[in-house]
Amino acid sequence: MGYSWLKTFDFGFGEAFPYLKILLEIGNPWEIEVPFYTFTVVPSLQSSNFGTYLYTGKYVNTIIKPGEILSIKTNLRIIDVHADEIKRRILGLANKEQTVELTLHASIDLLNYGNPIGPYVKRLPITEAVEWVKRSGEVESEFIPAPTHNALISMLLCNISKLQNQLTKTIENKLKGIESDFKPIMDLFRKGLQEFYKDVEKKVQNQYREVIQLRELIRTVTGVSENLNQNWAVSALALSLLENLINLKLVELGEKPEGEFGKRVERLKETLIRKEGWNRVDASELARRIREKYIGRAIVLHSGYCNPISEDFAKEDLEFVKKVVKEFFKRNVCMEE
Repeated sequence: MGYSWLKTFDFGFGEAFPYLKILLEIGNPWEIEVPFYTFTVVPSLQSSNFGTYLYTGKYVNTIIKPGEILSIKTNLRIIDVHADEIKRRILGLANKEQTVELTLHASIDLLNYGNPIGPYVKRLPITEAVEWVKRSGEVESEFIPAPTHNALISMLLCNISKLQNQLTKTIENKLKGIESDFKPIMDLFRKGLQEFYKDVEKKVQNQYREVIQLRELIRTVTGVSENLNQNWAVSALALSLLENLINLKLVELGEKPEGEFGKRVERLKETLIRKEGWNRVDASELARRIREKYIGRAIVLHSGYCNPISEDFAKEDLEFVKKVVKEFFKRNVCMEE
């Protein structure tokens, strides 16, 4: 396959064994800059393949400007296991053949393509090959044996696994060190926290002793009748306050808390209108609601065991009584909404 950008590709025996010398020249026929990344070669001797080698020299990832030519003169060192085989084969052919066949396949990574070139075949004199395998010395090689795709994946996964194990061990060791360093402090903190919880529990019990006792009473009577539960207790407590609130307000207004409940409510209504300037419509509506709740009070207090109270009903009774307290004693009481 011919490429307009490929100017030269040549190779031969190196200055020392087991090196090959390679010349690659790439031009840029385009009007924009193009990237050259790297190239790989696969050398063969007498049709025997010696694996793939990857170029890692200074020209890796080079930008070629328009009209420029990138010239790479480099050396490739064949790995020892193949070098030994090549030496035996060439020396074995010394008295049998006149030439040896040296072949190179290559692939050049230019732009975003892997461009295969070759195979390039040279028939070289056997005497030249024998001289090559006898030459010793060290030459800088810019190639490494290229692992296969599966080899790269396996090495990557192996390295990731090792890193994970190392990281896990490092974290475990750090945590052990932290635990060891801070154990006295943590023990002290834990002991202090336990004492704090005990103190809080004691304060809560003291502050809410009456509530706790009431809750215990409700649990006891609920065992006798399921209807005498928390909802019933809330409703009963709220409605029981109504008559006390009416009497307290009458006394505050200079009236005597005497007579039948309905009459007391009526007297309170008129007094609120007269002495505190209540709107008659509002006062009448509140009085009506109070009488209505008072009727329900008798059912709750005396027949709660057979008339279950819903949570919504209990909440309604509680909110109504709170409203009465606010309306009657605005300057004396501050209640949360």
